[in-house]
Amino acid sequence: MFNYCPACLSKNLIKKKSYKKFWNCKNCGSLFQPEGVSFKSYNLTYFQERGHDKSNFIINQAKLKTFKNFWEILGNNINQPILEVGSASGLSLKAALEMGLNIYGYDLDPCVIELCKENNINQERLIIQDFKKIKNLTFGTVAFFDSFEHIPDVQKFLTNLNTYLKEICTVIIVIPNAESLSRIILGNFWPHFTEDHWIHYTEKALKIIFNEFNFKL
Repeated sequence: MFNYCPACLSKNLIKKKSYKKFWNCKNCGSLFQPEGVSFKSYNLTYFQERGHDKSNFIINQAKLKTFKNFWEILGNNINQPILEVGSASGLSLKAALEMGLNIYGYDLDPCVIELCKENNINQERLIIQDFKKIKNLTFGTVAFFDSFEHIPDVQKFLTNLNTYLKEICTVIIVIPNAESLSRIILGNFWPHFTEDHWIHYTEKALKIIFNEFNFKL
């Protein structure tokens, strides 16, 4: 049970009905579930229900286009090895590989291997659970596409990851924004208030977290 904000460690918290079971940090604005990460069933069914498997052709094609746009936006920052944290079905990996990028995917769940096989992703491109499998690679770019809000202990994770980053590294994060207009207007109907999203960050929270690792937002 968290009696402090897992993003900025503040104890200045508030609970409102409009946040469902999420608590709000009055210091950084983040929203989080005080019991921590309770969702455990990341499996093939989970990805199928969210349209990440091969059967969802329209969703997959839209996602492929989106991922390619992200890589293009990064431009020259993607000349060095890339790490994607949270690879799901491997669609982003597929988009990057089709663009000739040197990308690897990191995930906690072995079922990702099966999903990536459907998209013809070489298993050597996947790192499951153990950073030590990265061997001698260091990354110039790290991507979190809808995965950052799932990480149980983000400070610990980034501390471990930091060992495998180049001195100059770019991080791209795509997450639901706790300060977004849609969250404010929709209240309890905000679609990102889900069991598997245990925390939603604000820009201020990201600055606090990444400042510890000498990153500039």
